[in-house]
Amino acid sequence: MKIAICDNQKQDRTLLTQYLNVYGQSVCADLTIHEFQTGKDFLCAFHQNPTEYSLIFLDIYLEDTNGLEMCRLIRQANQDVIVIFVTTSPHHALESYELEADGYILKPYSYEKFQRIMRKSLYRLEDNFQKLTIVSKRIPVSCYLKDIYYIESFNHVCIIHLKNDTIETNTSLKELEDRIHTNCFLRVSRSYIVNMNLIQTINADNLVLTNGERIILPIRGRQRIRQIYSDYLLKTNHNS
Repeated sequence: MKIAICDNQKQDRTLLTQYLNVYGQSVCADLTIHEFQTGKDFLCAFHQNPTEYSLIFLDIYLEDTNGLEMCRLIRQANQDVIVIFVTTSPHHALESYELEADGYILKPYSYEKFQRIMRKSLYRLEDNFQKLTIVSKRIPVSCYLKDIYYIESFNHVCIIHLKNDTIETNTSLKELEDRIHTNCFLRVSRSYIVNMNLIQTINADNLVLTNGERIILPIRGRQRIRQIYSDYLLKTNHNS
């Protein structure tokens, strides 16, 4: 995984790099770290390949630009990359989250606080980029889990509903459920598995997805589904 650090203070870049190396070793993660002293240097590298970095650490007070404005430019080119601000001021925290930043660390900070942020970031990266590979019409097909709205079982065929497509497979719903190694998917009935990140709301007898589709909830399982979804929201909001 490639990580970028943009901070005009060398000692701060060095400390963050040390923390990253220690953390990478502790979780057996292969991390490649690139340091940038100026926003101009980082943006020049970033725009050459907007998907190169999985995780970006930004200082807000840079000599040549503002980290908040850099985040706006990053989000225009890449919605999935994890962006974490590392700064001396608490005053921009609200604005950072409006820019869909994934974390806000105040300097100085301990390794323990950094470790908590990294655990959350790597967890999100796993959910964002994990793939499901199945056979459809005798051809292996892969899709990102994050792009799956729901999986439907109908007449011994499973239909995977994606943001921009659908895929049919003879793989059983139970097998697909076992192969999805993330807790953001919920089995709501014998025929449906739903991505909880793409649920807009749960009503009395159905749930509404962010694309407007509705899925009827079984009478006996409604309370369980609401509780699991509520617990998931509490956990993800707490981690944020």
